[in-house]
Amino acid sequence: MQLMSLVMGDVETVLALAEHFLGLEDHEKAVHCYLAALQHSSVLGSKEVGKIFIRLGKLYHEQTEEIEDAKRHFLSAIAALETVEHAEDLLCVAYIGLSKVLVEMGYPAMAKDRIWSGIQRCRSQALHCCRLYFHLANLQLSLQETVAAIETLDKGLCYAESARYPILTIFLQYSKAYCLISQAQYAESLAILEFCKVQVAQLKATADICEDGAKVELEVMLLVLQYACVHQLHGPKNSRLVAKDLQKLIPAISSTAQLYSPYWLLPSEIYVLILVLTSEYYLSSGFSDKALYYCDKAFNILGENKDNSTPLLESLTLLLLQQSILSNLSKGRPSLALKLIQELLQKCEEKSPLMCQHRSSLHVLLGLYACSVEAFDFAAKHLEAALLISAKSEERLFIHLNLILVCCAQWKHNIPMNIQDLPSVAKVKELQTSSRNHVLDVAANVVLGYHANLCQRFQDSKQLLRKAAQGATACSCNSLQAFSFLVLGSQYLSQADCQVQQVMDMVKPAVDVAVMGPDMMLHLWAMQLEAGLFSKTRQAGPLTKATQLAESRCRDLREDRYSAMTSPQHALIQHVASLGTQRPDGAGLPQIVAAVDGATTRHLPRESLSPTQYPVELQSATQFQLQSTLE
Repeated sequence: MQLMSLVMGDVETVLALAEHFLGLEDHEKAVHCYLAALQHSSVLGSKEVGKIFIRLGKLYHEQTEEIEDAKRHFLSAIAALETVEHAEDLLCVAYIGLSKVLVEMGYPAMAKDRIWSGIQRCRSQALHCCRLYFHLANLQLSLQETVAAIETLDKGLCYAESARYPILTIFLQYSKAYCLISQAQYAESLAILEFCKVQVAQLKATADICEDGAKVELEVMLLVLQYACVHQLHGPKNSRLVAKDLQKLIPAISSTAQLYSPYWLLPSEIYVLILVLTSEYYLSSGFSDKALYYCDKAFNILGENKDNSTPLLESLTLLLLQQSILSNLSKGRPSLALKLIQELLQKCEEKSPLMCQHRSSLHVLLGLYACSVEAFDFAAKHLEAALLISAKSEERLFIHLNLILVCCAQWKHNIPMNIQDLPSVAKVKELQTSSRNHVLDVAANVVLGYHANLCQRFQDSKQLLRKAAQGATACSCNSLQAFSFLVLGSQYLSQADCQVQQVMDMVKPAVDVAVMGPDMMLHLWAMQLEAGLFSKTRQAGPLTKATQLAESRCRDLREDRYSAMTSPQHALIQHVASLGTQRPDGAGLPQIVAAVDGATTRHLPRESLSPTQYPVELQSATQFQLQSTLE
């Protein structure tokens, strides 16, 4: 009653109170104030009424489950602002808010129609009109309508060029390049980016057109997209320079206080994005220790901004967790990798869209973890579950490669397995012909060569592995290069009439690469081969030293495996069909102690660990998920 009396006296005070409650995150009182103010809308102008309805729409959409009320308020905002002059900024926000609500309600076609209406209404303001073009394209892309998204962006480009708005033109070109990347059209995307590079250089020289913040962000987004294309087409060697250029922009980011437009990223987002790409570069090069270093730096930035998190920072956090998991598996730390998988799963469970986006990745990571502790049955089940979800050909190629390695590991453990006719081998050959990813192509040759070696098709194996070694050297994929040499070396070493020098020529480079990199399994495998060479040449001193070092590393790995397999989180690998529906902290996991004991009994690491069981988890073929990063 007192509030209504206050409204009669001073509506502006009530609106100020609403803003005050918003600042305190007391959303219920804020809504109460806004609704009270609307009771006397005649005191307010149409523009102010539209603002209030937008506030209410956002509050109901983001803070409650009353989605119908959110829709009603956004529609009211549009109705109030439709005839108001110079209200395009507010109309843009209202149309975008309404479209998001309609999508969540299951009406994507209606959402697209509304955005088109907004585009027609806002054509007098280039910034807001192009923002709606971008939002429509993003919506179409999320619905797998990539061709339609590109057509929408082309229309936006024509409009931006006619309006002589160079920054918006570049931004829409970036969006089109991103669409092409999502379709694996990397060369076509690079052609657009080369054109953008010239435009960005021209803008950098025009201080009155382009603010400092916009210049930095234009450069960052150009390099991010270039990195994605070059990395996929040519591997880490060629993308190294792009990664270095990104790192050079970090000082400029910290000195930029104001950003150009709400489309662009916050300094913290840009900083973390650069660190994510740098970590990805080192991971794909085979240097997982350096990848972890940059992951830790990024986690520190995220910790400093935990109170100001954004959807992009949430997505980058998930990418960092995935990179950390792969790095720790590579370094022979399955116990730490498992804890990170649990954290990743918990974050995905908090928001169902994240679980939908990352369910396939979770299955792959659990499969790789299961294989690292020799739980091969569960590894195969998780990888097969990922295949049922994943639609992208390159992701499916990556999964099939790991399935081949799992089957080979089972066979080497004397588990009945017909490795001569693995379905994944035929699938890899089929998918390899259409892949444009250079690293995955090299990885496919490595795995097919390794498989041919186990099947005693030595001539085929040599041909594939030599080709893989050349490709890995050309793109600086150190782990894949070492893998190729180690398989060839072990092949030569197993021959009765082997030439020691010939084997040494193969093994020595592999040992050098394996020792330089932190991959535990490659390191152990290299030391095993080196010990075999010393034994053949009767070099007792080096043989003893190599054997002792290998035994020490194997002991560390066994202890870490035991720690992982006796932890409650280990039971996660048993949940294949129910992944994401049960809590990883023990809640909802029936008879967890018995389940862990049973798994431990079946899969405890053997005392005589053979480093050739599972040579590598193909972390060097991990693809950067650009879509998750930029959404």
